[in-house]
Amino acid sequence: MGKRNFDYIHHNRKIANLRGDSWKEALRLKKLEADLSPSALRIYRVTRGLSQRDIQQHMGINTVAIYARIERQDVTTTKERAGKISQILKKPVNVLFLEVEKNKFLAL
Repeated sequence: MGKRNFDYIHHNRKIANLRGDSWKEALRLKKLEADLSPSALRIYRVTRGLSQRDIQQHMGINTVAIYARIERQDVTTTKERAGKISQILKKPVNVLFLEVEKNKFLAL
């Protein structure tokens, strides 16, 4: 018989739950420290203790990839989305975004 596939997702979630929230927060902060030029958006998200998935869920969008691309400055976003993100992070839009064109905002 062949080798059984090990369920790494279940295993990793179990370990993360056993470690608790302080471990997750420490991991987020270490990842931020390792980034040579994090966006202001990322810095404020991490310091508020939120994951990209948390932001995605608060925004009501389907995938975390949409928010991740905004945070990495890969794409611009609308004024509406920039406003929603700034509400979640409790920072003014102009602290987190630069309006590069009419209704096109780029993360700082």
